[in-house]
Amino acid sequence: MIQKRHWIQLSIILFLALLTRILCATPAIERAGALRPRPPVLTEPVGNSASELWLFQTGLGGAAAKDRLGWAVSWGLYGRAVHREPWFAGLDLGLHYWGESPFTSHGTAFGISVLPGILYRFVSLETQSILPYLGLSMGVQLRSHSGGNYLWYWQTVARGGLEFSLNALLALGTDIRVGLVGTDFVFLPQINGIFRL
Repeated sequence: MIQKRHWIQLSIILFLALLTRILCATPAIERAGALRPRPPVLTEPVGNSASELWLFQTGLGGAAAKDRLGWAVSWGLYGRAVHREPWFAGLDLGLHYWGESPFTSHGTAFGISVLPGILYRFVSLETQSILPYLGLSMGVQLRSHSGGNYLWYWQTVARGGLEFSLNALLALGTDIRVGLVGTDFVFLPQINGIFRL
């Protein structure tokens, strides 16, 4: 069985490897693509334009852990990581509350998460108003129990969702987020308002 310390080390290594791959491989892909002619693009999808440098997300949803259901609120700010590519890097902040703690035998639980992450938004010319995306975040959660104990936990969250464009600056999104807080599995579905800056 993988010990908690080894799981954290493995998560950090995988996250850094993925981030390095994104930042180092993109120029090589651009150079390779420059060698062959590209067909003209008539329109660029709404919500994935090169001028769009920042995404601000705010969301509300559920927080399920073990057999308990609570609620979650989150905010995220992501900036385009590579010019004219759909990779974004940023930070998610989240608040999670359970009226009946899934982590102890009694009381409530409250968590504050700080999660740096990456986001990939898929380009689709056929469905310009719907944009799928995937992301990965890793960071920490400060959790408080009703007894007054405050503990830090390593948190890893994978996410996937759909962004529905309302106009060039505003979209609604649905997120499915799954991951680990310490060694506990969490499920965090939510609805987001997305502002494109």
